[in-house]
Amino acid sequence: EAGSYSEGDSSAGYLAFGNRQPTNNIVEVMRINRSGNVGIGTTNPLAKVQINNEGVFNTTTPGASAYYGLHFGGQTTADYATGITWNGGTSGTQAGIYVQGSGAYGTKMYFATTNSYATGAQNRMMISQHGNVGIGTTTPTATLSVSGGNVFINDAVITSGTPKAAVTKEYLDSALGTLSSVPKFVGVTASAYNGTSGGNPGYGYANSLCAAAFTGSHVCTTYEMLNTINASSTMPTVDVWVHAGPPGYTALANDCDGRRNSSSAAYGTYWQMSDASYAPSGRGLLMTCNNSLQYACCK
Repeated sequence: EAGSYSEGDSSAGYLAFGNRQPTNNIVEVMRINRSGNVGIGTTNPLAKVQINNEGVFNTTTPGASAYYGLHFGGQTTADYATGITWNGGTSGTQAGIYVQGSGAYGTKMYFATTNSYATGAQNRMMISQHGNVGIGTTTPTATLSVSGGNVFINDAVITSGTPKAAVTKEYLDSALGTLSSVPKFVGVTASAYNGTSGGNPGYGYANSLCAAAFTGSHVCTTYEMLNTINASSTMPTVDVWVHAGPPGYTALANDCDGRRNSSSAAYGTYWQMSDASYAPSGRGLLMTCNNSLQYACCK
């Protein structure tokens, strides 16, 4: 047995619906207030439809009996869908949340918006039956699959041309770490030079020789050579000049005095690769600046 009743004056009237309980009393189950708001499980609906319901929730596996505030019975034909749709203030369906189901695979959820009322709702993101999220694709093969656009993460842009590994934590850690990483060895100059770069003194000219050979590079420092070793990257195959800055000893060994001295009285730091007993990493040593070596270039 069920019934409806109204109560109140002109400023607070409402229409309530109830059903009779085993104790022979009628309990309200739904109400329409004077504003036209419908409340289920509440006597004070604040929106057009407000449903109040609660229950214990298993965040990992809610299960087949986890019925909460609003439940859609769904379709009976495989691969058909049910959902909630919006018209966005115009005619037709312009956005929606849809659930597609089949006994063959389970359920998939789709989220749609539009940038054209004439076109209507367009799928933007979906969650597969396996929990994979697809943006720009309806067949995500990883936990997150992005297709047809870029991913922007903390000032780093992973483009659509980046390998699929871009969506893994390992790849992103590597990509973001590269932004602030120490330069590594990339190659050597074609020619060999003495302490003054063949009569062209100064660090700037020496660096320009590397930049001409490898765009954006400069003469490697000892720290950058060590970083190359730590990264297990390719090392030079010949002895090469590197820069080390001020000396840690009394000899005149300040990079051939800032690449301005080509005499046998001055010393510069070089990376020795010719001694096979130190292969494959080599070692840093001093050499008099009247000798000519190629420059190691880093970027």
